Amino acid sequence: MPKFYITTAIDYSNGDPHLGHALEKIGADCIARYRRLAGDAVHFLMGMDEHSQSVIQAAAAAGVTPQAWVDRMARASRTTGVGCTAAMTTGSAPPSRATPAP
Repeated sequence: MPKFYITTAIDYSNGDPHLGHALEKIGADCIARYRRLAGDAVHFLMGMDEHSQSVIQAAAAAGVTPQAWVDRMARASRTTGVGCTAAMTTGSAPPSRATPAP
């Protein structure tokens, strides 16, 4: 069985997901689904950057901790219906230990 690996850009977590995020994620999801139908073993990884000044500023504006902010953004990005194999953040374990996507 051929292996196929696809990943998307690491998103900044300073705001809610928007159309630009959706376009990239849905496009990658379509490719992953096609390759699965073709019989390939697909590993589809999405990620989010949680270490930036903009995260600290967005969290302060929302009145929450930076960790609470990025957790909220991670939940929002995972409810899109995109069928990724794993999702990780810059603060999580390496991809071999990434948290499986719901």
